[in-house]
Amino acid sequence: SRDEIRTELIFNDLVALESVNDLVIQNIVGLIRQDTEKFILNVCGCINLTESFIYKFHLPDKLKYLNLNIGSAKHIKNEALLHLATVIPQELEVLELDVSGFKTSNGLYLPQRDNDHLHSFASNMPQTLKSFKLCTTLDIEENGDGLLDLAKALPSGLRHFSIKILQWHGYKGEYYTNMVRHLPPLLESLSINHRGGEKMFNNDEFKSFAKE
Repeated sequence: SRDEIRTELIFNDLVALESVNDLVIQNIVGLIRQDTEKFILNVCGCINLTESFIYKFHLPDKLKYLNLNIGSAKHIKNEALLHLATVIPQELEVLELDVSGFKTSNGLYLPQRDNDHLHSFASNMPQTLKSFKLCTTLDIEENGDGLLDLAKALPSGLRHFSIKILQWHGYKGEYYTNMVRHLPPLLESLSINHRGGEKMFNNDEFKSFAKE
């Protein structure tokens, strides 16, 4: 049948739907086969989705392309992201993740994201990656250790790297400078998108960043 030869599953427009809950995600993930090579799931802003589905999340070992957008999540805590990192297939070539929290009326993103979710992604980084994109937030108390650990863990063959931090008022320009200092040498494109805070770099910090 047609389903036996399908290698791609794309659900990229389930955005901000109240009808999307853990059972819906469970049914979608149930469609994945061992020979699935590409899986895209965009459930950004689905307010009835909880972190429970993450602990039941299973992906095939030979998956090559994963795009998972669970951003603007009201009920997905930092601890669940630590588990998510452990189920990332290790033969991926493309990995795109949005794990940002929900933006509240006062401008804060909750639940908060700590450095340990970056450490966990670093510890479970597929060394076959050619492209890696990550969108997240960081609590004001967090330093640059998570970013640095992430950069050091990127595979030497990585060609494209994108990091978007929607909110991190505790950053310092030196954190990004330290990150780029440890990026893979063969990187062809780099995108850094930082929101929140008053100023990303002073003149000296920008010169150091540009030098790297």
